[in-house]
Amino acid sequence: MGFKTRNFVEIGRVILLKFGQFADTTAVIIDVMDQNWVLIDGTGLGGAPRGVKNIKDITLTSLTVKIQHGIRSSKLAKVVEEAKVKEKFAATSVSKKLTARKLKKESSDLERWRVQYNRRQRSWLIKAKYGKLKKRVLKAARAKHVKNPTPFGERPKPKNYKKSKKEKHVGKLSDGEKTA
Repeated sequence: MGFKTRNFVEIGRVILLKFGQFADTTAVIIDVMDQNWVLIDGTGLGGAPRGVKNIKDITLTSLTVKIQHGIRSSKLAKVVEEAKVKEKFAATSVSKKLTARKLKKESSDLERWRVQYNRRQRSWLIKAKYGKLKKRVLKAARAKHVKNPTPFGERPKPKNYKKSKKEKHVGKLSDGEKTA
């Protein structure tokens, strides 16, 4: 298990908004108001306008931009463009999941049916191939298998063999009975 760095609430941290009209968009923390509120600006990233957000409504990313607190939106847009934040965020797994979710949500009925049909076909092919391989392996195993010529009851017992309770009582008979 590797060392995981922590993402702190700091000026210049790129964030992802979780709720509201601008959900799933990125922004940058411009200023920290107090322990619960931050001033954000996402106009340079094509996200939320400048405003105050609760810390519970954002997700911190690992990306940061070196800026002064309270920077203007126009200067922030230049800094973000120079740092290539959009490209870096697009390469993250979070961004890829968001785009996949968006594509799935916006897909048509026909596209959803195609996905379902292709999944069934793939599953059927995998099952068929697995069945053929399993059959071939079992056939090879049966061909190699040689039965033990001595019956089970006549096989020699191991040195440290102990009789079970059932075997101990089977040999004992009452006075008048004979063994078969």
